[in-house]
Amino acid sequence: MHLSISKEALRYGAAHVADEVIRQCREAALEGAVAIREHCEQAGVSQQTLAELSVPTAAELATAREAAEARRAFAPTLEKWGFTR
Repeated sequence: MHLSISKEALRYGAAHVADEVIRQCREAALEGAVAIREHCEQAGVSQQTLAELSVPTAAELATAREAAEARRAFAPTLEKWGFTR
């Protein structure tokens, strides 16, 4: 992974940039967990077992994305600065 931070991004402060990087990492981890759940479901792992293991659902991912979108609407983000993961 390569990450570069522009001077424009830093004008919002290092704490904000760090928070955004962490948010994107958490979202990526959640996406990965949902992919693992889908793989496990296809392999025949029961819904009960996945629930007991707290493997997130696609609906939980959608909820997390909606919450992130709402937060991003009111704050500058790395995406607005041209960052991608």
